[in-house]
Amino acid sequence: MVFFRYWADLLIAEWCWTRHYGIGGVKYPKDVLDLLVVTEAFGTWLGMVVVTILILELDRSRRFRLIRYFASVFWAGLIVNLIKLFVVRIRPQGFGFRDPDLVLQHNVIAIDWTPWTSAFRNIENSFPSGHTATAFAAFVVLSSFYPKGKRVFLLLAVLVGIQRILVCAHFPSDVIVGAMIGLLIGRTLSRVGIRRD
Repeated sequence: MVFFRYWADLLIAEWCWTRHYGIGGVKYPKDVLDLLVVTEAFGTWLGMVVVTILILELDRSRRFRLIRYFASVFWAGLIVNLIKLFVVRIRPQGFGFRDPDLVLQHNVIAIDWTPWTSAFRNIENSFPSGHTATAFAAFVVLSSFYPKGKRVFLLLAVLVGIQRILVCAHFPSDVIVGAMIGLLIGRTLSRVGIRRD
């Protein structure tokens, strides 16, 4: 069943695809690729480890903040992965952008009402972006802990989303929805249910 069509998704994804895979001799500069690899960490378990070490070493008296941080990242990741069980969308890296028929067939987010069928096929887990959701949840919660670092945390979260698009792991709409989920979870857990600092 067709759920949405995103014409901008395909245009942006194809532009990124040609540069990521060097189609026609056009590639991202090496420095850009290096930066993308580093920024991705903010939305992964590696980023969680780095943030945990920083809080434990630099703000030991308030280490209880880690509970809220872990909860926000955990719930953002869990909700995204639950959505992925029901929504099948091929990642840009799995598209045949040179085959117009394939592009027309896959210019959709399809609803698969048989959960678990796509859970183990990473190429069909494009919607929404889990890295972006966890990065934006982390941004909100860390900003509530350390307001002076808000711009840095936002920049890191935005770079994670950009990285996911540029390396053909997600369409822009996957990243936007992932960011909205992360913001919602982060905001909820920053305000409710856990002791304020």
